[in-house]
Amino acid sequence: MIRLEFHRRHNINDESKREEREEFEEREVMKYWTLVSSSLVMMSSLLCGLASGQVIERVFDGMTFVRIESGIFSFGSPSEQLGRLANESPIEINMNHVFWMGKYEVSQGEWIAIMGNNPSTYRRLGPELSAPVENMTWFQARAFIDQLNEQAGDQYYRLPTEAEWEYVSKGGANSAWAFGDDLLALEDYAHRGEVIIPQLRGLKASTSWGIYDLYGNVYEWTEDWYQAHRSPEIGACSPQQGTYKVIRGGSNGCETSWLRASSRNFASPNRSSYSIGLRLVRVDTPSEDPLRVGGICAVESGEEEVVGNSLPGLNIVEIDPNLPAYDRDDWPHWVDVDGDCLNTRHEVLAAESLIEVSTSAGNECLISGGSWDDPYTALTFSVAGELDVDHFVPLSNAHKSGGWAWTRDQRRAYANDLSDPHHLIAVQASANRSKGARGPEDWRPPNEAYHCDYAYYWIQIKARWGLSATPQEWLALLDMLDTCPQGRPPITDAPEVDETLFSEPDHPGDVVNCGDFDNYDQAYEWFIQYYDEYGDIANLDGDGDGIPCGSLPGAP
Repeated sequence: MIRLEFHRRHNINDESKREEREEFEEREVMKYWTLVSSSLVMMSSLLCGLASGQVIERVFDGMTFVRIESGIFSFGSPSEQLGRLANESPIEINMNHVFWMGKYEVSQGEWIAIMGNNPSTYRRLGPELSAPVENMTWFQARAFIDQLNEQAGDQYYRLPTEAEWEYVSKGGANSAWAFGDDLLALEDYAHRGEVIIPQLRGLKASTSWGIYDLYGNVYEWTEDWYQAHRSPEIGACSPQQGTYKVIRGGSNGCETSWLRASSRNFASPNRSSYSIGLRLVRVDTPSEDPLRVGGICAVESGEEEVVGNSLPGLNIVEIDPNLPAYDRDDWPHWVDVDGDCLNTRHEVLAAESLIEVSTSAGNECLISGGSWDDPYTALTFSVAGELDVDHFVPLSNAHKSGGWAWTRDQRRAYANDLSDPHHLIAVQASANRSKGARGPEDWRPPNEAYHCDYAYYWIQIKARWGLSATPQEWLALLDMLDTCPQGRPPITDAPEVDETLFSEPDHPGDVVNCGDFDNYDQAYEWFIQYYDEYGDIANLDGDGDGIPCGSLPGAP
């Protein structure tokens, strides 16, 4: 065939054409075998794909998506997984619907094409518009999707649910990542080291689903409201109520534990950051989407999600006087765990502000203004400097309740826990310093209307972290729960405690002074024993900052 074609075009007996003919034949033969070879490779690829789980890609509205088949997986992480937190309790979830997941995070170019603007902190030009778009709120992400759906003609697009995101991120595995638990292998899939800002998409390896940048680059908004403990009853559906929206995947500046497939984080839906972007889900038939209005996951009009209000009982243990001494330095706190330049204190201030926060002049990492409602005092504040961020269960209390046996990493996780919106809260500085390290048997918020919630959250936090309570502490919590509008909530496995232990201490008689104590802990124990009933009778807290004998060793 090749030679005949040449004969028709050239005279084979023409010596001057002989060299040209040979070159032509060589080119044609190479083209032929290249075509054959490509066909064989394609056929082999298809056969291998069918045998091992073929990755199916399609382009919709200019964006590439990967088809995700249904299946059953374990949401959460096994107890032995390194870096896991208590909000990752394992639940079996049946993903009984097929959907398409964005092969990449939404790019700056794709956002500009829909919205006509670029909210990103790190804006790119030209070809680099393939970098992920970032710095949008959850509501702005939804506005992008609404506009995209309007152009597409139906409700094809939405954010992934938290269950969908984790299902894809695990890729059929139950390890830290779809490729296993090998920390060194993570370098192939995520930007590590000194890289902090978002990078161009697709520079690292894809998961087994053929999806890029699930681990790091930018956090990704999801549809879900955050719940510290996901209810097994909702299955693959999304919680219908909440305060914060779930973000997944970690960012380039995060510690490695936040990049795990099971790691759960959250942010206020009004929050924007260069470390948060989005990835899309597409459904073929919007009317069959479980999340659609009227779908199996939707709450019908007039109905509300039923949230159980029962509480777990706590393990009752008297404080051992021989425990290792509490040292605040053993509990690293106010760290920037997600690499967005806001430390834990400022993350809380940003998340809890009722309006968009302002930052200090010349330093976007320090929150200076906003609007905060303090539940301890029922007062509202607009200046961040007037607030403390309180460890709801103080670090010293956690230490004596079991935290003394934790590793430094566990203490660090507790001291910076943003997974529970009540674990760290912004409150009036003077109220927090009045509370100090005292438990509910020795201190209660001045706002009595908050006593029910205070006891409820205190018990939840201690149960989640496996901390114990003293008999007096437990009885004080029950007393506060009795102020709940619907009465004391049910308690599962409630401990039996002698109620005669809940009584005021005898008057100490002759008072002491700071010179009678060897260290701050001793002074503080004496101070809190009598404060609620008799006040600061020894005048140990002369400046009223809630810190008795502040000059003693060990004082905060």
